[in-house]
Amino acid sequence: MKFNFKKITTVLASAVMLTGLTLAAPVALASEYPEPFVTDNARDTAIVTTSGNHPTAAVDINAADDLKEALNDIDIDWDEPVIGIGVGEESVNLGEIGSDLYLKSNISEAISTLYDRDDELPTLLASQDVNGEDYDQELTLGDNTIEFDALDNEEDYVVDDEDLNPVLYIDQEDGMAWGLTVDFEDDFNATDEAGEEIVIAGKTFTIDANLGTGEDLVLYASTETVTLDYQESQTVDLGDNEYEIEVTGGRRLDEDEPEATITIDGDSYRKEAGEEISIGDDEFYVNDIFVDTLGEQSTMSVELFVGAEKIEIGESLDYVSVSDEEYESVKANFAGDGIDKIDKIDFEFHPGGLNYDEELDDDRYNSLEMGYSVVDPVIGTIAMNFDSASQGFTEDKSLVDLEVVGSDSLDVSFTNEAGDEYSQTILDENEFDILTNFTSLDRDNTRDNFIFQEDSRETTTHIAEISSVDRGSGDVIEGVGISYEGYEREYGIDDEEGVELVRSEDDLYLCYGLNGTDVAVNTSFSIQKGGCDYDETNGQDYEVYDGSMIIHAENDVIINLTDVEEGVTSSNITVKESESHDDLSEDNNLTFNLTWEDDEYSITFDEENAQGSEDEEGDYGYYLTELGSYIETEADDYSWAKIHTPEEQVTYNVLVGSSEEAEDDDVVEEPQVTIVTDDEVDTVSDKNLIVIGGSCINEAAATILGIDYPACGEAFTDATGVEDGESIIKTIESPWNEDKVAVLVAGYNADETEDAVGRLMDDHSTEVDTEVIYPIEA
Repeated sequence: MKFNFKKITTVLASAVMLTGLTLAAPVALASEYPEPFVTDNARDTAIVTTSGNHPTAAVDINAADDLKEALNDIDIDWDEPVIGIGVGEESVNLGEIGSDLYLKSNISEAISTLYDRDDELPTLLASQDVNGEDYDQELTLGDNTIEFDALDNEEDYVVDDEDLNPVLYIDQEDGMAWGLTVDFEDDFNATDEAGEEIVIAGKTFTIDANLGTGEDLVLYASTETVTLDYQESQTVDLGDNEYEIEVTGGRRLDEDEPEATITIDGDSYRKEAGEEISIGDDEFYVNDIFVDTLGEQSTMSVELFVGAEKIEIGESLDYVSVSDEEYESVKANFAGDGIDKIDKIDFEFHPGGLNYDEELDDDRYNSLEMGYSVVDPVIGTIAMNFDSASQGFTEDKSLVDLEVVGSDSLDVSFTNEAGDEYSQTILDENEFDILTNFTSLDRDNTRDNFIFQEDSRETTTHIAEISSVDRGSGDVIEGVGISYEGYEREYGIDDEEGVELVRSEDDLYLCYGLNGTDVAVNTSFSIQKGGCDYDETNGQDYEVYDGSMIIHAENDVIINLTDVEEGVTSSNITVKESESHDDLSEDNNLTFNLTWEDDEYSITFDEENAQGSEDEEGDYGYYLTELGSYIETEADDYSWAKIHTPEEQVTYNVLVGSSEEAEDDDVVEEPQVTIVTDDEVDTVSDKNLIVIGGSCINEAAATILGIDYPACGEAFTDATGVEDGESIIKTIESPWNEDKVAVLVAGYNADETEDAVGRLMDDHSTEVDTEVIYPIEA
């Protein structure tokens, strides 16, 4: 088991969505065939033929088959696993048994020891015995070594525009991810139990039958154990290989050391018990040889481990050797006074050591991506799966959008708690455009704003606009026009009845001053339900803000913009993600810096309480907060920022449990070039396309040429310049996907198309916006 970092295909649905849209994805504009149809690690291609029943279609289809075979025969550096390993039915969700797992937290903060989870891990943690020698098993997690973090650049920070599920990593580069302890009730004498079976984390090992009194504890695991008598043969399957095994002879070297002749696929090997046979990558281990003599007759049988893994564990903590290969991902040792008095056996799994292939220029073995699982390569029964986010952005997300408009004003868009959507200009020409009284109003001052909310709830923010003002005479206001949530109404003043202005649609009152007082220009107002002289039983206060803008948006999000005075060149918007999550590790206010320079605003993001960075080109910023809010910023001219906040704190589901081989349906196959018909082209729009056949029989060809289908004879010539006896190879940006290419390979007749396919395969240029017309060759 040399490749143990596996894609869990059972969660491919979410993973595909994550990787399906990559921000600023590079367009594969290839230079020469077979690129971009076959690159170093992918066959990202489909071939499109005709769906019609045309007399010449068979020639095009045969040419397509030849091209498909040629492309699939090209070797690629396919580094995806061909089979998935996930967490089986026995598992523990760490987020359910400890405190929440969230960004910047580590797993050991949630739960450090799983030894008492034998009800959920009955196989991994079952108490066992060897010939009556009892032992318990404990599973522990590493101390502060498995931490959640966000990726640090856009190239890997894949986000689906619809679901906004950030790709997170569990950092496992240093230290132990988990440990397993086999704890014996009494001192265990491994020498006395040589040849006996010991079960560790659900996997059966055999103690070396020839252990003796050496310094190391030697265990064997095998795919299959076979016992063969003299002249008996047996066929065994080992992976993709089949072996015919027979015991063809034997002899006594002395009374206690018999030797057997074992023949495997016609090759004979003379071996004593405890010796190995290697055939390619497959190992066979002679565990024991039995000789029985009765009179002059002797019989012999051999116990053979097929697919043997030899594990050597010493007294000092060191990397485990498996079949003489050192694994720099698993450390182990036994404690006690030699192998005759073993107190316990400890295993430590270090995922960072899985990066044993120096040619792999990535950190896939140092990290665990959401949707993937990692399995230790020695025992092979314990898996950790970073499964998903429990509260993602697929539902109940809130978007707060800050945008510089026309370079000199700032719009804020949000949805309040009541579900009303607002997009409002808040800052305009370096002035704060929110009113709390009518001091600054005159007859020409219109379209000003005020923000209010209900005191008792402190969750719902409303924005209204002053659309007209009638001051009457002097400083007395006689009427105010107010636009609120789609309604416009002229509010009047009643000096004798407490100066109340009522909006009857929802019993909303705009109240000035106190009852019986004159209303002057500097009189403040409040907004109430139930009238200006209400009591607690029939009314409800609203708060109107002054000095700063405070918005209560969905999901308990609070936005605060400090008052901007004339001449001030900078200010801040703070966004408090939520007031209801006490388990956050620190104050999680997000700060956006507003700068006014040369009559233009810019927005920059203070990264103190978020993880992430700008992309490699410095055009966009991508950040994730501890709560799980996702932030996008435009980092080129600093003109906008978007904050997506979840309804609840996002926690991450990490499972630890038994490993499970994927079913056949879950196998991740190496990608292959496929053939589709022109009426199926939309199903392969995510691939580079090779369209075979002209516009007379292939509708996709007509699409590439920008002409109506069908276009035969002269119509095809007019569109391409191709005449009888000629063919064309034309490459353009794919009409079905601007990030892909489409190549038209077509002749005036079927023979010319077949000839053009051969030319394409002869290292033809496939650069976008190129075309070549060829005459047919005999």
